[in-house]
Amino acid sequence: MFKNTFFLFCLCCSVSMVQAQSISHYEYWLDDDYSGKTSVTSSDTDIYITIPLDGISQGLHFFNFRSINDHGEVGNVYRTLFYLPKQDPVDMAGYEYWLDDDETHKVVASVNGAFISIEIDTSQLTEGLHTFSLRARNSFDEWGPVYTEDFEVVSTTTAIEQMERSAERMDVYNLRGEKVLSKVLWPNIMNLPRAIYVVKGRKIIVK
Repeated sequence: MFKNTFFLFCLCCSVSMVQAQSISHYEYWLDDDYSGKTSVTSSDTDIYITIPLDGISQGLHFFNFRSINDHGEVGNVYRTLFYLPKQDPVDMAGYEYWLDDDETHKVVASVNGAFISIEIDTSQLTEGLHTFSLRARNSFDEWGPVYTEDFEVVSTTTAIEQMERSAERMDVYNLRGEKVLSKVLWPNIMNLPRAIYVVKGRKIIVK
């Protein structure tokens, strides 16, 4: 969602002045609306301009700026392009997700809010590496890009075998990057609640 109410244009030491004279004032306008320009008296060379977005249509626009020196000479027009996306309200209205490359069996759901919580039954997944794919739909019925995460399904038997082969102690994190366990062996990991964890850079689900 886009909740910004202004664009901030920072023109730091980028003012083109005729014959390097001091700035007397500057003016700026949007698109080709020179008659609606704003003129500001200022001698600063670091200029910060705040432009309200109210009333500006969605899409591509031009921001135009030029300065005038204390002799009344006009500098070159500084012109830059910006894009204004759809403004509020733009909420998440739905999402869909699937495992591995099985998009034909994707799960589609509606949602009203900025956050979603998904529980996935992994009991039928084979051990090894899998892929979780998700994309969201906004209130304008537009789909966003596909977000993909790899994860690994590890059984208790596999964990015991790994434990027997290695006595290495590992840190365990959740998907928010918060440390859940510190310097533990595999048995401690297997006793955690069912969820996705990150161990040594690998995402694992314990069955």
